[in-house]
Amino acid sequence: MANIINQALKNPIIHVKALASTLGNVVACRPSHGSIARIMTRSGYLDLETHVTQHGWKGLVQLSGSTIYELNYFMFNLHYYNGSPVSNKITDIKISCLFPNAVA
Repeated sequence: MANIINQALKNPIIHVKALASTLGNVVACRPSHGSIARIMTRSGYLDLETHVTQHGWKGLVQLSGSTIYELNYFMFNLHYYNGSPVSNKITDIKISCLFPNAVA
């Protein structure tokens, strides 16, 4: 993940589809890293929406200072947020079936 973010941050002017891909990869970490993955993409999605609304899915987009800050923050704190419990109703059911005496 850090490599993907680092690649996007090498140049603050990035192809719009590369930005969308980077943001999608960060948000995909939400189950294992928690809500911070979604929070730290807000500015990036705003940059993306602004560009796509005005110019479509072609061309380059300038990353805002907020987007650069958020991506850097997430990249340098990946280790801190890694390991958030992956939980939903299905995993809760499976775990309680496997370990009926487990304490939640």
